[in-house]
Amino acid sequence: GINAEYGKQWYQRRVRGISKMDRISLERERLKLCSICKPVIAIDCSYESLMSQKEVNKLRNQILRCYSLLKAPLDRPVNLQLASFQNNSILSNSFEEKTPGFSRMQITKFPETVFEKFDKHHLVYLTPDSPNTLEEIDPEKTYVIGGFVDDNIKRNTSLSRCTSRDIMTAAFANPRVLFQSQPQASSFNY
Repeated sequence: GINAEYGKQWYQRRVRGISKMDRISLERERLKLCSICKPVIAIDCSYESLMSQKEVNKLRNQILRCYSLLKAPLDRPVNLQLASFQNNSILSNSFEEKTPGFSRMQITKFPETVFEKFDKHHLVYLTPDSPNTLEEIDPEKTYVIGGFVDDNIKRNTSLSRCTSRDIMTAAFANPRVLFQSQPQASSFNY
C-alpha cells in the first residue's frame, strides 16, 4: 500500500506549479474521499443551549479549523460529521452569516443526536473528564467530540450524558491525534 509520507510527497508534487483553480479542485477531491473514510469523527452540536453567542462563534471557528485540516494531506484521513445540527439554530445561522460557501462544504450534517444515529457499541465520546485514556484509533469506531465551548468550565457535562446512556468515553491530551500520526500542539477544545 501507499504510506502516508509517499501520499504527502505525491500531493506536494501535484500541487507545486499548478493553478489555484486546479489546487482547489484537488482539495475538493480529497474532501470527497474523506467523506467515505473511517473513522467517523462526529462533532456533537447539541450543547448550543448551554453556550453564549460568543462561545457558539468559537465552536464555529473550531469546526472550521477541523475542516481545514481535512484539506491538507493527512497521515490519517477522517470522515467529519456534525451531529444534532439543526437548521435555523444559532450555530447554523452563524455559519450562514459568517462562512460563505458553508452549504457546499464536504461535511455531513444531520439533525439526529449521535445516540440516535450511531450504534452505541461503536461510539467513543471524547471528553476531558473521562477516566479512560484513548490509546489508539480504531477505524471501526465513531469518535464524538462534544461541540461544547464553555468559558466557565462546566465539568462533567458530556461525561454525565454518556454515563447515563452507557456510552464509552475517553480522554486524550491532543485531539489532533485523530487527524495525524505525529501529534503537535493544539488549541482545540473538546
